[in-house]
Amino acid sequence: MKKANPADLRRQAEARLKKRFDKLDDLHESDPQRLIHELRVHQVELEMQNEELRKSQTELEESRARYSDLYDFAPVGYFTFDKNGLIIEANLPGAGQLGVERHLLIRKPFASFIHKDDQDAFFLHRGRVFEAKTLQTCELRLKRKSGEEFYAQMQSLPVGKSDGSAVCMTAVSDITALRQIREALTESEHSYRTLVDNALVGVYKSTVSGDILFVNNALAKMLEYDSPRELMSTGALSRHRDPEDRSRLIEILREKGSVDSFEVELLTKTGSTINVLLSATLEGDALSGMLINITRRKKAEAALHESKQLIELLLDSIPYPTMLIRRDRTILAANKIAREAGALVGEFCWQSFGHSEYISDEAKLYLKEHYGGCCPPGIKCSFCLADETTASDKPANCEVKAFGRLWDTYWIPVKDDVYLHYGIDITERKKAEEERGRLLEALKISNTELEQFAYIASHDLLEPLRMVTSYLDIISKRYRDKLDKDAGEFIDYAAEGAVHMKALLNDLLMYSRVGSKGKPFELTDLNISLRSAISNLKKPFEESGAQITCGNLPGLYADETQMVQLFQNLIGNAIKFRGNEAPRINVSSELKDNEWIIKVSDNGIGIDPKFFDKIFLIFQRLHTKEQYPGTGIGLSICKKIVERHGGRIWVESEAGKGATFYFTIPVKRPS
Repeated sequence: MKKANPADLRRQAEARLKKRFDKLDDLHESDPQRLIHELRVHQVELEMQNEELRKSQTELEESRARYSDLYDFAPVGYFTFDKNGLIIEANLPGAGQLGVERHLLIRKPFASFIHKDDQDAFFLHRGRVFEAKTLQTCELRLKRKSGEEFYAQMQSLPVGKSDGSAVCMTAVSDITALRQIREALTESEHSYRTLVDNALVGVYKSTVSGDILFVNNALAKMLEYDSPRELMSTGALSRHRDPEDRSRLIEILREKGSVDSFEVELLTKTGSTINVLLSATLEGDALSGMLINITRRKKAEAALHESKQLIELLLDSIPYPTMLIRRDRTILAANKIAREAGALVGEFCWQSFGHSEYISDEAKLYLKEHYGGCCPPGIKCSFCLADETTASDKPANCEVKAFGRLWDTYWIPVKDDVYLHYGIDITERKKAEEERGRLLEALKISNTELEQFAYIASHDLLEPLRMVTSYLDIISKRYRDKLDKDAGEFIDYAAEGAVHMKALLNDLLMYSRVGSKGKPFELTDLNISLRSAISNLKKPFEESGAQITCGNLPGLYADETQMVQLFQNLIGNAIKFRGNEAPRINVSSELKDNEWIIKVSDNGIGIDPKFFDKIFLIFQRLHTKEQYPGTGIGLSICKKIVERHGGRIWVESEAGKGATFYFTIPVKRPS
């Protein structure tokens, strides 16, 4: 209530008396009535003041009641301490916090309700309140009378008293729940930070201008920094290989608020380039994002692309149509030749490549009636072996007549239900093979006829030759003394020619018999064949002083007579073509790749490599008859015998360094 001004009180009192005494203005100041009037005025003023006091007292009591309600029903505890920490006053909530009746708290030390580990904190807090004379806050643990503890926040102010002393007024709030929430939040934040720091992807937060607010370990490592702190010290997240990338990123974020899988190239600390996928959101000026390093994936994609190009190049380099096809006959890949022939990736092979020419009549009718509709499964070319290939997981092959050509066609399983299909145009090759077969047959007939002719000729010529030789011998015996010297020489020349002709005819006869008169192959011990050959060459061995050594030779399927002839010709040549030293001959064998290799080596005059091919031809000689007698058929017979047994024969030698002849006989019995 507003306090009344004394002048106003007097005017109000005079106004009241004037109503009672109308002639008051006529009284003289010395008049007793005037004095009585003044006393009455003072009396009225006192009455009015008392009335105001009563009103003020009522208002004060009402205010104190309201304050008491607020004080005692406040949501926090209020305490008043003196400088020693003794409780001077406490409200009901404060007493309830401590679990003690309010009147029992007065003059109690507040420290007795504080956890022992927080006593110093309360002491320091109380000291700061009286020293700083400003609001002070602290958190500590309080104990209830029951022993239960709770976290409290204390907010204190110093308040001066009328006697000049000061007290501390403190509001105490129970923050146990808040503390638990804060600890849970801290733990959650710690867990989140641990998760982020140990994530395999880069996580960051920055301003739109690029200033770093946060980065995790993965991002620092990704950009080749030793730690997140080192990266943040640079002031910028990273350098974009293309500066326009960041501008485009910010533009999209401002337009849409977020971006997902934005591919960019970043430069690391060392200057190397990495490829990343960036996802980010923009809130105000803060940009939060995640980076995934896809450098390896990009390299793998590049390698895969290069590999694909190489495969396509390889396919295109194949000189015949080649396709990769799925089991349902869908073309997955085709080379250039196949594409030029009509193959379309994604289409059925029988449809695009085969032009639907080689499918069944039922399938053609179905396609005609359901033009543009779905194709039923199972349609294929009549010659297709893809089902057999995928079922057995083994290659399949057949010859196919298609498009007016003959094809050697293959289906090769690749993986799962995918197979490789290609066809080689063998039209010309087939014609050539047929022509070759015809020529071989003609040659075979010719050779047979020649062998028969050689046999007949050599056999039939021997009889007249024997007659010529006999008459030459008679003429030499009866008429040599009656003829001049030249005639005797002529008879000798004719006799020598007849002898050579006889040897030539015998060798020719033997050559013709290799193929036509050979015996069936039987299990033959080559050791026995070799001994027979050496026995047949007894005289040359004795005359030359030749020595022969041999290892244990195998048993194999062969014509025994021809094996003797083979050894006899090779060893005979070794003795014939000797140097100044006595011949030394070695025979050995080796099993290799399912065939026996027989080796006959000597220390003779050797053979110049340029004559290796010539020496196996019939009637070919490297020396004159005067130097080394013979017909030039011996090695030809050896070659024919070896070839009849399915083997090969060759020589290794140098002039003057001896020769080694090799021939092979298959382990498997020749057909």
